[in-house]
Amino acid sequence: MDESFFCKERKMSMERLMPDIPFDEVLHYLGCKEADEHLTNQIQTQIKRVKELAKPKVVYHISTIHGYDNDLKIPLHGKDIRELLKTCDQVIFMAATLGTAIDVEAKRLSLKDMGDMLVFDAVCNAGIEAFANDFQEELAQKYAKQHRYLTDRFSCGYGDLRIDIQKTFCERLDTKRKIGLFVNESSLLIPLKSITAMIGISDKKQEKRISGCAYCDLKDTCELRKRGNRCGA
Repeated sequence: MDESFFCKERKMSMERLMPDIPFDEVLHYLGCKEADEHLTNQIQTQIKRVKELAKPKVVYHISTIHGYDNDLKIPLHGKDIRELLKTCDQVIFMAATLGTAIDVEAKRLSLKDMGDMLVFDAVCNAGIEAFANDFQEELAQKYAKQHRYLTDRFSCGYGDLRIDIQKTFCERLDTKRKIGLFVNESSLLIPLKSITAMIGISDKKQEKRISGCAYCDLKDTCELRKRGNRCGA
């Protein structure tokens, strides 16, 4: 293993370009299987608007793990996260955001046109997911050269990993100073279109996926699930 590769990558925060936002993913977040001409135009307009406003940033830290201890002292309690990391000797702690201008525009649209606001919200959800996917894929390609593999992303609140560790997570990554991301008293991320996640690093490919509604603490109260949709986790 080339240790210099990991050392120079171990801690970093950066502003990145906004990737393309998949049209089909926006439909997914809207709970639609297809779009008529009006909805298509709405989605295309809001995709353009999000790409104009978004200032996507990411901060990450690569930690060696011993058992389930890590150098950031972030508690990794719960069988699901331990299942994910059971073959891993390192973990990537990451946080990403689309920035505050997105929240400002969402508020403006909520007072002006709820239809546009709902489409804008779906575009933002697809956008932060695309941004995280793009970042993870870039890391996966780098690690593949070292014959190393990344697991799925696993976020605070997934499965039996408590969402209230989000505050500790962001404090240890110094997200407020580095990318303008903080956690409110309800453990929600501000700006709203943001994510935190962990990604395991292993010499072995992940045995099984750990994602979907079955692993979410909100599965019994989720409004999307009640309507037969899902959030994409």
